[in-house]
Order: sequence, then structure tokens, then C-alpha cells
Amino acid sequence: MKKKPVVKHNRTTLSNQQETRKAYIAGIFDGEGTFSMTQYRQRNGYMNSRICIGVANTDRDIIKAVVDFFRKNAISYYLFVNDRRNIGRKIQYQLEITKHQNKTKFIDLIYPYLRKNRELAELFKDFCEYRQTRWEQWKKDGANGKFANKYLTAKEDKKYLMIYKKYREKADTISKTLYDFGGAKTKDDEI
Repeated sequence: MKKKPVVKHNRTTLSNQQETRKAYIAGIFDGEGTFSMTQYRQRNGYMNSRICIGVANTDRDIIKAVVDFFRKNAISYYLFVNDRRNIGRKIQYQLEITKHQNKTKFIDLIYPYLRKNRELAELFKDFCEYRQTRWEQWKKDGANGKFANKYLTAKEDKKYLMIYKKYREKADTISKTLYDFGGAKTKDDEI
């Protein structure tokens, strides 16, 4: 009786697969993702700030990979489907992470792999932790709507918004200096 040859498989450990998945998702959010902060006036007249961490794409497989990642890590999200076929365009899928604790968890998972949006991720994590702490204190003290602005102040939000705007201005300046579309040599030509 002949012995069957022993075939050794190159097995990737589960933790290694998870790290690869985190790096893949971080790459998607660095290239296609949105890290934005806006300020708006509420119905009661108070100013409020909101951050958005999301991604939009027409490739269903990419969106499915991100959704799977969110589900495996218990990150809640909204999925918007923008059907633009009637105007000759592809269907666009938009994902946005909900709740500050989910945004913080997501940033913690992908932070080591981020490149372009690393500074924004740090800022947004600080903002989410600040907001979560203030919200928990408000709930602990009785969650009276009349005193909500005592806990979530526009002044503190504005500090984060100003840092965000400075970062965006710096990013816009860099992109304007790297690319001169008037036919001059671009930074890419030097590579």
C-alpha cells in the first residue's frame, strides 16, 4: 500500500486574516472614504456639530466587504442606495457609521493602517470620546432636555471644528501645489 504524500498547507492564522482585513478596510477609507465635520443650527436655535465617517462606491463587492467588517465588529451603520440608472449612471452605495462609540471603535480598529486620514481619525476619536463622556454625564444627571447645552457646548465643538478646518485647508494647499494643470511639470513626473 502506497503512502499518500503529505501536503503542507500554508495556513494563515485567524488573527493574521483579521489584520489583513483591517488593512484592506483602512485602505478603502483612506482612498474612497469620508471623514467630515459639519456645524448646523438645531430647531431650538443652538449650534451643534456632527462628524461623518463613511464611504461611497458603485462597486457592490467593496461595499459588501465593508458591511461584513462592520457586522463582524458590531459597528452599526446606515446603508443608502442611490439608484442613478435612470440618468445613465451606476447605482451608488453609501455607508455611514452611526453612534460615537461605534466611530471610536472603528477608528481604533483601522488606525494603525491609515495613512492619509490618520490626523483626522485622531481628531474624530477625541471628539467622539468627548461627546460620549458628556452624553453619559447628561444621562446620569437625569437627561433633562432643558439643560442639554450645559453638557454639549458649542464653544467646545467649535474648537474641534477649527482644528478640522485648519487640517482641510492644509490638505487643499498641498493638493493645489502638487498639481499644476497648466501643462507644467507635476510632482508625479519626479517619481
